[in-house]
Amino acid sequence: SFTDNYQVDFNWTPFRGFDLFATFRYTNAKMTIERGSEKMLVERPLTSRYKGLINIQYAVQRWVFDVTAQLNGPMRRPSLDGDLSRKELSPAYPMFYAQVSRKISSWEIYLCCENIGNYMQQDPILNATDPFSPAFNSSSVWGPLMGRKFYIGLRFNLY
Repeated sequence: SFTDNYQVDFNWTPFRGFDLFATFRYTNAKMTIERGSEKMLVERPLTSRYKGLINIQYAVQRWVFDVTAQLNGPMRRPSLDGDLSRKELSPAYPMFYAQVSRKISSWEIYLCCENIGNYMQQDPILNATDPFSPAFNSSSVWGPLMGRKFYIGLRFNLY
C-alpha cells in the first residue's frame, strides 16, 4: 500500500486583527488486496480524496470571532459483498463552524456552534435495529453522525 499527500496552505493578515487561513489537501491512497491468486490495487476505503478549509478570524479589543468552512471530498466506501471492482463513493460534503470569545483578565468565555449546516450521514449502520443479524454492518461510516451542536465554555490561562 502507499499514500501520497499534497498540501497547499495560505495565510494572510490584510490588517491587524484580521487573519485568513486556507488549506487544500489531496490524497492518493491505494492498497493491494489479495483474493486467492488475484491481486488488485484499489483506493483505500474511508480516506477522503481531498479536503479544503477556509478559516477567518477577527479580533477586536477583547473579542475574537472565528468562522471555519470545510469541504470533505468523496471517499471509497468499503465493499460489503466482497466485490473488489466496486467503486462506490461517498458524496463530498461541507461542514461549518463558528466561535465567539470574550477575554476577561485571565479568563475567556466562548460560545460555539459545530456543524452549522446540520449535515449528517443518513443510515450509517446497516440493519441497525437488529445488531445480532448477519446483515448488521457499521463499517461504512464516512460522515458526521451528530447534527448541529451548540456549547458554551470557560477557559483559564495560566500565563
